[in-house]
Amino acid sequence: MTTHHSRPARFRIGALYLLFSLCATSPSSAQGPVAASVPDSLKEQAYSVVRDARTTYTWHSPVSGEESNSLTITILNERGKDHADFVFYGDKFRELRKFSGEVYDARGKLIRKIRKSDLRFSEYSPHLASDDSYYRYECLLPSYPCTVRYEWEVRHKNGLIGFPGFFPQKTYNQSVEQASYTLYIPDATPFRYKAFRLREPAKDHNGKLPAHTWRAAGIQAIEHEPFAPPLSALTPLLLLSPENFVFDGQPGSLESWESYGAFQYALLHKRDELPPAARQKAQELTAGAANDREKVRRIYEYLGETTRYVSIQLGIGGFQPLPAAEVFRTGFGDCKALTNYAQALLREAGIPSFYTEISTNNRDLLPDYPSANQTNHVILQVPLPQDTLWLECTNTRYAPGYIHSSIAGHQALVIRQGKGQVVRLPTRPDSLHTQHQDIQLTLAPDGAVSAQVETTSRLSRYEDWLYFEKLSPSAQTDRLRKHIHLTQASVGAISYEEKKETDPAFILRYSFTSPLYGNRTGNRLFVPLNPLRGGFGKLPVKPRRQEIYIRQGYNDTDHLTLQLPEGYSVESVPPSVQLRTPFGTLTSEVKATGNTLTVRQEVSVRSGRYEAEKYPELILFLNSITACYQGKIILKKE
Repeated sequence: MTTHHSRPARFRIGALYLLFSLCATSPSSAQGPVAASVPDSLKEQAYSVVRDARTTYTWHSPVSGEESNSLTITILNERGKDHADFVFYGDKFRELRKFSGEVYDARGKLIRKIRKSDLRFSEYSPHLASDDSYYRYECLLPSYPCTVRYEWEVRHKNGLIGFPGFFPQKTYNQSVEQASYTLYIPDATPFRYKAFRLREPAKDHNGKLPAHTWRAAGIQAIEHEPFAPPLSALTPLLLLSPENFVFDGQPGSLESWESYGAFQYALLHKRDELPPAARQKAQELTAGAANDREKVRRIYEYLGETTRYVSIQLGIGGFQPLPAAEVFRTGFGDCKALTNYAQALLREAGIPSFYTEISTNNRDLLPDYPSANQTNHVILQVPLPQDTLWLECTNTRYAPGYIHSSIAGHQALVIRQGKGQVVRLPTRPDSLHTQHQDIQLTLAPDGAVSAQVETTSRLSRYEDWLYFEKLSPSAQTDRLRKHIHLTQASVGAISYEEKKETDPAFILRYSFTSPLYGNRTGNRLFVPLNPLRGGFGKLPVKPRRQEIYIRQGYNDTDHLTLQLPEGYSVESVPPSVQLRTPFGTLTSEVKATGNTLTVRQEVSVRSGRYEAEKYPELILFLNSITACYQGKIILKKE
């Protein structure tokens, strides 16, 4: 089967749970110097080694199954200590039935047994309403290397919308000696799977149920590298699901995205009914509006004024929204509920819109493997005669129709006319994600400075300032002070305006002073070229294994004017720079006119994927940016 990238996670709309279902197995032998027997190739860059991991899943019925796991893992050093912890997340669909564990020292001697009673159990959840629970064991090891063995069983009940996945390599700096996953399922029960960087399964029909087994072995540890794709795009993994399912009493099919959309459409049935007061409010809000776009804006702003986001993980396993009437009554809901409520208000105003599932992590939906765990969020599609708006109903701080960076360019599943339709959201060119800074600096003879700053940020750069107005005055001052790379900087008057448009902008104005802008040595002042940019730090050039992935490009432009103190002249300035690379461009120019210096710096970064061999060129580019930002001007007293 073809290979695509996907995040190994269990999906609930509005929340994403990583299930550390430690795909594991009983050790071939717990005796002897277990760490010494690890091949040297698997120790390279490794903090831990999965020695043997096995998962078996047995299908019992369309609504139930049994999962058996065992894991043997050797922790090589202190940095891998968290790899020894056990975590299990349960809910009304998954129940931990059995558990045991053992800890062995470096010589293979048993030093501790772990029982289910040793696990910490909690039903605490950050969500307002949830049926989740979890078991956790923090494995404190006496020394390193050390080997831990876990065995546990899980009962699956109340519906199967997906089978447990197979993720043998769960974290960076972890290698895998051997791991396997076996699915026992009748031939008459069709299932679907998507394998990534795994061979086709071995099939065995000798037991009571046909067995399908996937294996992984000799997987080297992956070290985290800057600008790398997500770990799930690099490691072996397996996704599985029944083709036809029953989930919390609701039947569905995963034969296609259309059929999965039909399942979601059924969950929305009659959830958008509004009480008379809400219907009247929608009519009042849109009365006299010049056009449909204005109606959408008014309802979207009303949504933001009268509701707030809370995470709710109840109702068909977290897939079904609260009724719109309930959101109108209480004023809260999760992404599902708020989107469904907005859809109901717009329908009352005569504007059709469509509930839409999307992922904030994955750009693409697998075309040949529909499943419920590929999306983690819900937004609203509003087709208008001249344009299609996408509404982020959980965060109305965004302008209506603005597609924020977490979903721009992503594929989504629009639920309309009783089925699902895969579409791709628009994205804007890197060159439109801009930040422009105009900085007026006046330097005193003793090195003190006073400054006036105006910053205009657009699109993804605008998102960085989305909640600035919600901060207290002191918090606003503290945030701006962090952007000023000067000792003892003091922020003065702050003002701002937000342009809530489809391409929104945030305009910020403030002043600052510092007694230590110029460093005085004898009759010279050493002055920073750009006090509001720090760069990337000094990045070392190292051998690169993974491709380079720059998710979001942007364009930053700074224009500085420095008024020199009386009696000083320019002795030297940094040289002009014009640098063009596959990753972007850099321009830095300094000009002196009388007692005024002007500095213009522009950095453009391009999003995209690049070969690993280009990494030294990327580091040169980033280091050049840092060097330009941190350049010095030398002034001499006449």
